[in-house]
Amino acid sequence: MKRRHPTGRGRIRSKYLDAFFNVLNYVPVDYGISASWLAYLRTAYAHYEYVLKRTAPDDLNANMFDAEIEAHVAYERRLADEQKANHFHVIRHHERLVRGELDRAVKLISDLESDLNSIDAMIENLKKGGDQL
Repeated sequence: MKRRHPTGRGRIRSKYLDAFFNVLNYVPVDYGISASWLAYLRTAYAHYEYVLKRTAPDDLNANMFDAEIEAHVAYERRLADEQKANHFHVIRHHERLVRGELDRAVKLISDLESDLNSIDAMIENLKKGGDQL
């Protein structure tokens, strides 16, 4: 599976082995970042440089960009919180599916053990010369 990085450069290469229980082969979607955040990161330096060249900031202007930065970060944090909530939901859902699969596997093992005991009893009966199965 080859996917591009959020920046569009390079590729993400994932290697994995298939799990016996199908549900273990699925994982939540990777965390991502928004296109607006990437655009902000690409243009922030030039934007701040442009503003600083046209103003005469002093010590009182030390936090003049804080509100803009915090707005971008708050939006990205909200998106990350949504992704986190989705991941927890998917993981809990998969956990319940795995528990069901494990219960089914335990039942199958129990049935196989009882079949094995029954076959062992038949073999012992045949070794003794019995004719009843």
